[in-house]
Amino acid sequence: MAITQTAPTEPKAPAKKRTFGLGTFFAITFALTWGIASLFMFGPDVVGGAGLGNPYYVLAVWAPAVAGIIVAWQRLGLRGVGRMFARFGMVRMPASGWWFVAVGVPVIVFAGAVVAGTAGDAPV
Repeated sequence: MAITQTAPTEPKAPAKKRTFGLGTFFAITFALTWGIASLFMFGPDVVGGAGLGNPYYVLAVWAPAVAGIIVAWQRLGLRGVGRMFARFGMVRMPASGWWFVAVGVPVIVFAGAVVAGTAGDAPV
């Protein structure tokens, strides 16, 4: 009587959970942006005019940010989204840089509008 030896079977690795990635980010971004843009092109009666007063327009403009939040939430959870937003406060810049951003840039833009003769016009 011959004894046959069988190879031990290896346990199967658990199925890897599929998470959102860069492709999903681009898909959400383009779907939101171009979906809403097509509404503006083909159904202006439905969504109204494009402008900052229109919430659809604002959503289309902020589509990359919305997609980034969705992907970060799916991959990292609510804590990951919180850590992502916490990075906005990590800017290290001298006080003179903050003054230039807060005061200098608006002054330069207004001076350009004065030179162009559009200082009294409504903003776009």
